[in-house]
Amino acid sequence: MGNENFFKDLGKSVVVYLGSAWLFLELTNFLVDRFALNSAFIDILLWLVIFGLPAFIIHLLFNQKFSRKAIFFQSINGLFALSVIIYHLVDPDRLDPSRLRLLNFKNQQSEIASSIRSIAILPIMNYSGDDSKDYLSAGIHDALISEVGKLGAIRVISRTSTLPYFDSKKSIQEIASELKVDAIMEGSLLSASEMVRVQVKLISAYPEEMQLWSQTYDSKLTDILQTYASMTNSIAREVNITLSQEEQRLLGNNRKINPDAYEAYLKGKYSLGMLSEEGIQAAMGHFKRAMEIDPEFAPPYAGMAGIWAILKQMDIVTTEQAETPIKENLQKAKALDSTLAEVYYFDAISAVWTEFDWARGEKQFLKALEINPNHSEARGLLGHFYWCMSRLDKAEDQLNQALRLDPENPFVKVLNATRLGNADIDPDSAIVILEPLQKMMPTNPLVNLVLLLSYNKVGAKDKTFEQMKMKVSMETDTAIHDWMDEKYEQLGLDGVASETAMFLEENYFSEVSAQTFQVLYHLAENDEKCLDWLEKGYIRRDPDMPYMKAVYYANHYASHPRFKEIARKMNL
Repeated sequence: MGNENFFKDLGKSVVVYLGSAWLFLELTNFLVDRFALNSAFIDILLWLVIFGLPAFIIHLLFNQKFSRKAIFFQSINGLFALSVIIYHLVDPDRLDPSRLRLLNFKNQQSEIASSIRSIAILPIMNYSGDDSKDYLSAGIHDALISEVGKLGAIRVISRTSTLPYFDSKKSIQEIASELKVDAIMEGSLLSASEMVRVQVKLISAYPEEMQLWSQTYDSKLTDILQTYASMTNSIAREVNITLSQEEQRLLGNNRKINPDAYEAYLKGKYSLGMLSEEGIQAAMGHFKRAMEIDPEFAPPYAGMAGIWAILKQMDIVTTEQAETPIKENLQKAKALDSTLAEVYYFDAISAVWTEFDWARGEKQFLKALEINPNHSEARGLLGHFYWCMSRLDKAEDQLNQALRLDPENPFVKVLNATRLGNADIDPDSAIVILEPLQKMMPTNPLVNLVLLLSYNKVGAKDKTFEQMKMKVSMETDTAIHDWMDEKYEQLGLDGVASETAMFLEENYFSEVSAQTFQVLYHLAENDEKCLDWLEKGYIRRDPDMPYMKAVYYANHYASHPRFKEIARKMNL
């Protein structure tokens, strides 16, 4: 009878315990959501509640006395509970106690999370108290975009479009509306000494602002790549995405890194992002240092290949000067880590705009996008490749995807405007896009070229002439501006174009690009000289040659035997 009463009382006590625990957990749930606290609090409390039940039962079994046996069993239960909690804190992705909640008021959150298919990762705020670690917070931001970008089911807005929201006072809904995404990810660098502590939050924007997930990660810098992968896995789980085998392989392919090499690499990326000659030189120094510290770390080699590709496209170095360092650095990076999207991206650029190897170029672009489907610049340049190949539907699709991924990226904007202006689709729109960009990037040769051709197409002769002077001075100097002004007054646009081209042939034959001569002789309406320089462009392997059938003025020469022969040699 005594046992019956005991078990009856025990049953009542357990029911009271579970009911009180449920109310306590749901109150905590509400407070975490209301004040955007770390959701790990709920998980830890849940583990305490779970292990509190056997502790409660042990207490009752021993008549609420602390005998030696009672203390022994309580100690075992306590040690087991402590072990599970520590394991959960070390590896929060492995255990998910939220599945054990008796009643989950987060069903709405789960439904909203499952509907998320686009995310903007805002710049990581540096709250470490050390301003010299800004490069680290920038590097974490860039790395997270790259890692989450490997999730093919999620559209991730690229870095340049999220940078304007650094420390923004706008609401989550305002930012999400402007970037056309479902959710925002915020992050903070809390400490950056021996251990790096990063807190990240995923916040849905619609139908109302709601925090879906929050987690704090502690990691040694040597293990930071695994931490990025862990964050990405958590996001995939929260938004109910099943990772493909290839995505699992890419996210799991992370090794320990030398912290000094990683810091040097991040400083290199930070400097390269400035897109100035000084920034490029600084980036080159940082990448070299990273290679010296850890010769087996792949990203600096990919970064160095990117530098030489940029220098070549900006006409700072010749194709011959750039070809060997691009190839050597790409081969080294690929041998060390074949899962880097940047390796295939820069190899595709080299294949298309240096070696004129169309099959390899397309293959490498597609491989880069297989690794990172959200690589906006790879999509933009793949669009240009398809444009050069006269595959216009594919060109438009890739360029539109690039704009959706990175609407504020100046490079993506230039790529889109280049096709609008050069292909004579909409030169007026190209001008609207490029005029403010030229104020930001006054020495960008692509912006200058497309504005020159667009102004000429719409009949704005004075503006065409100003861009002509700018183009000439980028490849020579400004000393002939006064002379050009005088010739323009005397001879008009076609006359000054002809005189300038002849002057440059006589005095700057090797310094000036074949493309510049082509443009000048086209404006001068000298077809034979324009075709001469088209042939020289092929011999020189001028990086603009792939566009020979894409630019609007190519229609003028399309039926000419010499033009056809060059196109045949180019396999266009």
